[in-house]
Amino acid sequence: MSNISFLGCGKMGSNMIKSLASAGQTLTIWNRSSEKSHSLSGENVTPLDSLEDALKASPIIMISVLGYEPACELLENHGSILENKIVLQLSNGKPKDAKKLNELVVSFGGKYIDGAVGGYPSQVASQDLQILYSGNQEAFNKIKPLLEIFGNAIFISENPSSASTLVNASL
Repeated sequence: MSNISFLGCGKMGSNMIKSLASAGQTLTIWNRSSEKSHSLSGENVTPLDSLEDALKASPIIMISVLGYEPACELLENHGSILENKIVLQLSNGKPKDAKKLNELVVSFGGKYIDGAVGGYPSQVASQDLQILYSGNQEAFNKIKPLLEIFGNAIFISENPSSASTLVNASL
């Protein structure tokens, strides 16, 4: 079992995975393209080819895919696995879709946090990256030290769409 399961190994996700592993966190990672996840294999990082196994591997699930809809698709058939887990979405999109993902995770018994990234992959693990968070504040407080590895972690509201709303408004 690892500390974190990380889904999505694109540019942002890869940099986040590397920063967490460098900080001593153990990660199970998964990507639709297994070549990407296997290329990140190393100390503290274990790639898996099975999404279900990756979801089962950790109490914290971080997702960095191309928006809320793909994240919903990844989770919708794995409800029982999400019970009592913290699910953190780190992809930007429409606020209404953040609410939908929150409802899905909560309906499965999980705790949802929405992370709206205000920066570029090259800024991960620096104070130049700002991520606004909204959703379950208790879950946020529990994992805040992990989130500070990425950069500035700012919790703004228990309304799960607030972070997305603010980042979209600033753009």
